[in-house]
Amino acid sequence: MKTIATAIVLLAIPVYASAQPAAPNPRVARVVQASTMYGVPSADLNSFKADVVFLGVPYDLGHASLPGARLGPAAIREASSIAGPAGADGFYDRETGGTFMKGVRLVDAGDVITPTANVTQSLANVTSAIATIVKGGAMPVTIGGDHSITFAVLRGFEGAGRKIHIIHFDSHQDFGPINDRLTGQPVIQHGNHLHHAVDLPWIGGLSMIGLRGLAHGAGATASEVRASNVTMISASEALKLGPAAVAARIPAAEAYYVTIDIDVLDPSIAPATGTPVPGGFSYYQLCDQLAALAAKGRIVGFDITEVSPPYDRNNETSLLASYVGLRFLGSIFEHRAK
Repeated sequence: MKTIATAIVLLAIPVYASAQPAAPNPRVARVVQASTMYGVPSADLNSFKADVVFLGVPYDLGHASLPGARLGPAAIREASSIAGPAGADGFYDRETGGTFMKGVRLVDAGDVITPTANVTQSLANVTSAIATIVKGGAMPVTIGGDHSITFAVLRGFEGAGRKIHIIHFDSHQDFGPINDRLTGQPVIQHGNHLHHAVDLPWIGGLSMIGLRGLAHGAGATASEVRASNVTMISASEALKLGPAAVAARIPAAEAYYVTIDIDVLDPSIAPATGTPVPGGFSYYQLCDQLAALAAKGRIVGFDITEVSPPYDRNNETSLLASYVGLRFLGSIFEHRAK
């Protein structure tokens, strides 16, 4: 009797998507009932009244190697409960003995619907949800998900009425080729989302902070970034300059959008990410830099991406992400009140 061995072969399939959103899906979000960011109230995007709307994007089809970031929104929400529940009196800071964000209306709109293996529709749903939040006069805070979602988020700011400068915290440039090298088809991934984003008419510029690491070749991507007149500040340079000097290097703009890849932090404190790089900021260094940027100009939104819970230790990266987000919100509204 012959023994037949059945082999299962996993095929690596490139992630292709049009740079243009598909028709908006009316079911763009579902409200999370079990937990919300910092214990804030749940809200429907069709009827919210808020200053800030949290939005989860459980998506990692844009990751080039290790999956898992789709689990980020749930893990970060769960970890954020240590700082909540939020109330009318805001949040208490044990270090300063004061409160912050008193009277700021915060709601959680749940997760964007991301149909299985459907890149175009998933990213279109993100764009539609962000456009609804912006139209409603609130600031979106998006919790990823891999970093490719940032392009979809920025598409949603078309109606914001301001030229937006992107401030990108990441150890990588995320400015790779927009087309697949074999087929020539457009592809949206976590390594090229900014290359797509800079072509949006309402994007007025791009700055990168925290770059570091080694790569093959002679830095062709870096050369292309420099040719695009992008401000680049490495991690080591940022630490030498300090937050105020780094903020001074960022061009003046009508508005700023901040995108934070968790790998901008040192992997010794933020291990749960798919592409860790030695070195990087500490928690305090990143918070101080974000505070300096909040003082520089109007922040219209931000995201935190690339938290991948399967690689975490005791949920510490998710907790760190939730703390960074809350501290940054506090800095933003401290300066909006002035």
